[in-house]
Amino acid sequence: MSTSRAVPDLIKNMSGSQIGYGYAQIATSSSTTSIIPQDNTIPQSSEGVSLGVDVTINVKRANSLLEVVLNCDQVSASGLLAITAALFRDAEVNAFAAGMVTITGSNYSHGLTVARVIAAGVAGPTTFKARWGVGSSTGYINKITAGDYYGGVMHGIRMTVREIAQ
Repeated sequence: MSTSRAVPDLIKNMSGSQIGYGYAQIATSSSTTSIIPQDNTIPQSSEGVSLGVDVTINVKRANSLLEVVLNCDQVSASGLLAITAALFRDAEVNAFAAGMVTITGSNYSHGLTVARVIAAGVAGPTTFKARWGVGSSTGYINKITAGDYYGGVMHGIRMTVREIAQ
């Protein structure tokens, strides 16, 4: 679902109350060599690999706003590398939001957050998915090249979806 309203207008109008919520979290570590190209194209649902935090909510009102937030506490790489995360809705091919961090060297790490407010468009169940990938080489979540962080107690990856009535 795309919207013709500009994102700043949507955020400015988020004055309603929360009427729906969905959440998913995993704390496992993983690595990938799957590519999301670092270029001027919209990330596609066939690029990268799933982060495993799909969230389905039952939208109550078609005129609601949906706030979707993906947090990856710690991403790292085997060297200088850009890591991208992208958000998708239902079976849509194009991402509706993406974010990227650049890791400056082996065993350095950063957090990665992608957030977007979109118009619900329709009432009923809708599923949000997150994918991640690298430009080249190997990227890591909840670990560095030397191994895992904090024995799996770091939150790792979480996605929240809030429905805001308008």
